Amino acid sequence: MWSFNALIEVVLAPLSYLSTKRKSPASKDPSHTCALNFEESDRAFAFALATNSQAISTPFEQSCLSEDPQSGHNILDPARILTILCGNRPMAPSLKPIFPYTMYPAASGRPIRFHIGTSHKPFDVHSTILVTASPAFESLLEKPLTGPIILRSISPEDFITLIQWLYESIPPTLPHPQDLITLVKLWTVAGQLGLWRKANTLMRIGMETMFPASAKCDINIVRWVFANTPASSPLRDYIIAIFTQRSDFDESVFYTTGPKDSEIWSKTAAFMKKLEVVRGMFGRWRAGSAWSMDANGLPLFNWEVARDWEEGQGKYALPSYLVWDENAADVPDCFFLIQGAMAYEEGLA
Repeated sequence: MWSFNALIEVVLAPLSYLSTKRKSPASKDPSHTCALNFEESDRAFAFALATNSQAISTPFEQSCLSEDPQSGHNILDPARILTILCGNRPMAPSLKPIFPYTMYPAASGRPIRFHIGTSHKPFDVHSTILVTASPAFESLLEKPLTGPIILRSISPEDFITLIQWLYESIPPTLPHPQDLITLVKLWTVAGQLGLWRKANTLMRIGMETMFPASAKCDINIVRWVFANTPASSPLRDYIIAIFTQRSDFDESVFYTTGPKDSEIWSKTAAFMKKLEVVRGMFGRWRAGSAWSMDANGLPLFNWEVARDWEEGQGKYALPSYLVWDENAADVPDCFFLIQGAMAYEEGLA
């Protein structure tokens, strides 16, 4: 494991280098201008945190720590330090706009900087595009941003897919069951940014993607959702509904375990009870179909269908399509996000 001293040096060395480049009179290209006014006092503060974790007491200092999933102890989080040191400094006005801002000259608004993924890859997006798609940005952009919006839970490639959708109004194509992991990641970030319409559309796309009975939802996709969303997230119930109907669900799923498995199995059991209700509904409907009309318009009873029902063959039937609640809803709208009722866990928080 990295020592605190080594870890803080890794975090601060690039910023120190960029600060030197900014002060060099030979560097005239504004693309070399550091977006941050990094100061030695920040370096001293961060180094103090690294070398004396016992002195960490204020909420501001506590925000530099994260819990180690293995040991359970608080450890210095370089990404959080970088966020704090960057986020509390005004962005330089000479910073050149970058992709995708430069790809859409017809769009209006100022560039809003994003840092995406664990590599903090930078992107610029037009403010007008964001405000139009997300009501949360309207209040956020009333004042100048003090730093980039940081989203660690999505890859740069998936972020490009989401942003292209915003600019061109063309939803992503996710036709294969293997695309389900991409879909839930896009949904997570759409929710974090307040893109509630996009998040709801993604649920409909996922419904279509997983419609075939041959489609399978892997347990690791469910684990990713539970590890990257809050307990109140509707995405958890959405993915459980898919998992209980589109997985092999044999004993092999218990061979490996994850930290959220108890919550997963609890929700799975709850949704299976809802499926039992649906099975009963469809069983009665199938039993009712034993009645039909003959050529003269008179009632005709099919004893073979009725016998199947009595023997229990129809009792446990589910429809071929995915159902989303105990009422056999055929669309996942019960999990939709509603404007004004969203919690922003990251990015805009």
